[in-house]
Amino acid sequence: MGAGSKVQLRGNPGSNDDETYVTGHALWVLLAGMVSSSTFINVKVVASDVDGLPNILSGGTGDGRPIALNNATFTTLHTVPAGSRDHVRLYLTNTSAVDVVVTLRLGGTASSDELRVFSPANETVPALDDHMLGPGLVVDAKMAAGSAATVNAFGGVSRFTP
Repeated sequence: MGAGSKVQLRGNPGSNDDETYVTGHALWVLLAGMVSSSTFINVKVVASDVDGLPNILSGGTGDGRPIALNNATFTTLHTVPAGSRDHVRLYLTNTSAVDVVVTLRLGGTASSDELRVFSPANETVPALDDHMLGPGLVVDAKMAAGSAATVNAFGGVSRFTP
């Protein structure tokens, strides 16, 4: 269950009496307290079916394949949907024989929005490790100008809807 999951609890199987809704930490405390109890509990998840589940990066072909970067313009890797927050995992694979620096932009075009990631020749490196991004933010990337390297980006997101 994701951080925003909501669970419906019922006192008696098949009945509608004693319905209670709890979320997150409160649910785990409630269930932990019932472990040694003989009380029956019926749990039904009523949260969004995408909450916290893995999704692919939105900037690719839609099938999870790597996204090729270039050295002339920024390539969009992922856009967080309005009303959501995404934990983004991003990796860079340099398939060439030369090292390169990749610039990532997180949500804007100012220098304060940029991260530099060193991508060694013939290696895969983590670029973002479960980094939380807010609604509408865009992650894009490009290689250093004039680079002869070939770099592909891949990864995934876990979406949370507050």
